[in-house]
Formats: sequence, structure tokens, C-alpha cells
Amino acid sequence: MKFSKGDVDEALNHVGSFEVADIYIAKDFSIINDNNFKLIKRVFKKELA
Repeated sequence: MKFSKGDVDEALNHVGSFEVADIYIAKDFSIINDNNFKLIKRVFKKELA
């Protein structure tokens, strides 16, 4: 849902580090993965063909 760790932490009324917020946040690397694959395709276009 693209909330920041700070938003989640504050909504749970936690103070301090984001350690507790990390428990409730599932990390989504799909955007990073998609961009990495696009870059690899572009850089190694000849080798992948």
C-alpha cells in the first residue's frame, strides 16, 4: 500500500526505531527486480539473443 515505515510505526503508536514496524511490512522488490531485468536485457542484448 506504499505506506512509509514511519506511518506504520505511528499508526501502531510505537516510539523509537522501526524494528516493530518491520514485522508488519512485507517487502516488495518487484519494481527493483523489473528494472534490473530491463537493464540486464539492454546491456547483454547480444548475449541473450
